[in-house]
Formats: sequence, C-alpha cells, structure tokens
Amino acid sequence: MSLRNPDREAKQDELVARILAVPESMHQPKRPALTAFARELAGRLAGRDLKPAVATRIAADITSALRSAGMGTRKFTEHISSFEKSLSDMGMNVFVTRSLTSKLRTAGEQVRGPQDLPVLQLR
Repeated sequence: MSLRNPDREAKQDELVARILAVPESMHQPKRPALTAFARELAGRLAGRDLKPAVATRIAADITSALRSAGMGTRKFTEHISSFEKSLSDMGMNVFVTRSLTSKLRTAGEQVRGPQDLPVLQLR
C-alpha cells in the first residue's frame, strides 16, 4: 500500500516553484536554503484548511521578505513578525513556527546583504 499522494505532492512542488521565483534576479538568497524553507512550508501547509485571507497574508510576507533589498530594517522585521503570527494563528506548532520564521528571516537577510557599512575614517 502506497502512502504517496501525487496530487498533494504536485501542489507542494508548485508552491516550492512559486516561492523560488519570488526573489529579484539581482538579489538572490542561497538556493538550497530557500528550497529547504519552501519545501518545509509546503509540507507543513499540506492538508490544512488555509483561509484565503491567511494565505494572502503569508504570501505577501514571504514576497516582501524575499524582495527586501533596500527595505528598512523595521519594515523587514514587521513582515517577518506578521509571517510568524500567521503561522501561529493557524495553530501551527511553536517549534515549527520558529523554524520556518528563522529560515525566512535568513533568506531575507541574504537578499538584503550586510546591514552595516564600514565607517569611513575622517582625516
């Protein structure tokens, strides 16, 4: 007896592909890290009754985080917090929520680049 669900796997693969397509070409996070985030998210969302408003908010926060080059730190943090709250509000396990949030934050930080510019010495 096979426990595989081809329809569910196809939907998960579609979600992963869509997430991988979000970052701008000039500001790409490391692909393996982003793929791991997308696969884990797709797996955790599989089989859940995801309301359209929640799905829209999650998608917007992921998109904002992955296109955050040039975005202020405060706004970036708001999107990450909103993503975490959305997962929590869905009743997702706190450890899973933290793991996914951490992975999205890491991918977003890779897009954003270094936070601090070197201080120029005045002469």
